[in-house]
Amino acid sequence: MSIKYSVKTETFAESHYLKKISKKYKKSFLVPWSAFKLMLQKFDLMLERDNTNAIVKIDDNTTICKTEFKIMPNESTKSSGNRCIVAQDKIKQEIKILLVYHKGDIQGTNETRWWKRMVKDNYKEYKEYL
Repeated sequence: MSIKYSVKTETFAESHYLKKISKKYKKSFLVPWSAFKLMLQKFDLMLERDNTNAIVKIDDNTTICKTEFKIMPNESTKSSGNRCIVAQDKIKQEIKILLVYHKGDIQGTNETRWWKRMVKDNYKEYKEYL
């Protein structure tokens, strides 16, 4: 049986690249994004999928993860280029959306280094772990 998590989009995630992605897809964004957030509620099941990876286990209860999502029905999650960095908190049963971006948003050549820097710079509570 999977735990149902509450899903919270952090202010930084909302006001940066997520806003840009929603403008890119316009009206076709809202329904798939809502569906993706519903999927995040069953995060334990998402971790069993190929496109969701635990990146850093902070302790027994908190893990930083990277997942992929799609907006358009004719694209795959990987080829869409849309990525989401989340923090899973098992005690609070909460998923925090820390960063949402498209591969085209990356500055530099190393995607992992780029998003880790974004999380370190904007979430002090995770800085020492990334």
